[in-house]
Amino acid sequence: MSQSATLAVIAIMLALIVKAALEAAFNPIFDGKIIFGDVPLLAWGQLFVFFILTLRFYLGAIRYVEIEPKNIGLFIRSVNLIFAFGLFCNFYVIALSVTHPQYFYYLVVLLHLVDAAWFIVAFALSSFAALPDQKGEIKKASTRKVMTIFLSFDVLTLTLVVIWYLFVFPQDLTSDTQTTADWAFLGTLFVISLLDFYVLEDYYFKTAEWRAKHEAA
Repeated sequence: MSQSATLAVIAIMLALIVKAALEAAFNPIFDGKIIFGDVPLLAWGQLFVFFILTLRFYLGAIRYVEIEPKNIGLFIRSVNLIFAFGLFCNFYVIALSVTHPQYFYYLVVLLHLVDAAWFIVAFALSSFAALPDQKGEIKKASTRKVMTIFLSFDVLTLTLVVIWYLFVFPQDLTSDTQTTADWAFLGTLFVISLLDFYVLEDYYFKTAEWRAKHEAA
């Protein structure tokens, strides 16, 4: 699949994800199944952080696809497409569960596991099928640095999840209400997302400048 086709698929899935999240959050209110004031604060927190995550992973995915070398092999391109599709399918399921904490947090953990697996595989493939830098394309070292940053944030998130749920707030594991561990997880996701935006600001939001700095001469 071409780069433009992959970007189109990602854009379509983003629209479906946003639609699913909004419907999951607001349809019960509009259908009269629950009144606005009865929606738990945790549910609104989950919706807010979910959209932050969606923006972060969407920008990461499209930028990653955009910097792929033109001469990249069909196998590697297919692997990237499969992982990107799986990642956004995971996002869609999270969108459906955005107001249900009994599913939301498990699915977010799965999301980071899939993302980490993607970049472990991508890093291995880039090392195995190393090609010389091509003029006008992003240097391989720069691409690997971005992959390393992505993977580091995944590992950091998963490590903190284990700490919150198993060691700091273990008594909250059986709670069906607004648990301290859940709020700690949401706070962690929010802070790491802000840190991600800060560290990769040029990569996400100043793409032309970033590309000019990292293109092979």
